[in-house]
Amino acid sequence: MTLALLLALAVFPQGIVIAQASAAPSATPTAAPTLAPSVAPTIAPTPAPTPAPTPAPSLTPRPSATPTPTATPTATVAPLVAPTAEDRAVTKRAREWFHRMQTGDVDRSQLDARFSAALTDDLIKKTQAAFTPLGEPTAFEFVKAQVVDNQIAYYYQLSASSGNSFYWLFGLDPDGKISGFYVRAELPE
Repeated sequence: MTLALLLALAVFPQGIVIAQASAAPSATPTAAPTLAPSVAPTIAPTPAPTPAPTPAPSLTPRPSATPTPTATPTATVAPLVAPTAEDRAVTKRAREWFHRMQTGDVDRSQLDARFSAALTDDLIKKTQAAFTPLGEPTAFEFVKAQVVDNQIAYYYQLSASSGNSFYWLFGLDPDGKISGFYVRAELPE
């Protein structure tokens, strides 16, 4: 299940669940994601063409030779790697989006298509109603980042002026678009 469709927007210590949207319920628990090791493709070298024997001069024009096509190596996409240290630009953006959910100010141009579709106007209003009473975060600390379904999930521990403490997951796709976020009372594995 991707972050774009995993939208559990508020689970606080009091047990309040605001909303949860998902693509389809999973009958089996999902194992922790793993990355396959990167293996560079091997491209066999193309042998150099052997020169043709030089023909005897002729009085009739000869058609030009058509070059033999050679294999072109294809570009490989490097696997997504989660940072091991805090990326301050991402932290600033995650904090901004926590505030945006408190105010209902959603800039859909920053969301990937799937998450934008899942984040309905009604869901934004419900989230705003739940997040506004929390007040401003008094602490917003980077915990970790990990790759989940070709996205990077950034985890932050927040303390709010209301006295609540919780975790904010902020997901970005390879293009830097927001692919999902949610709040949890405990840090997911």
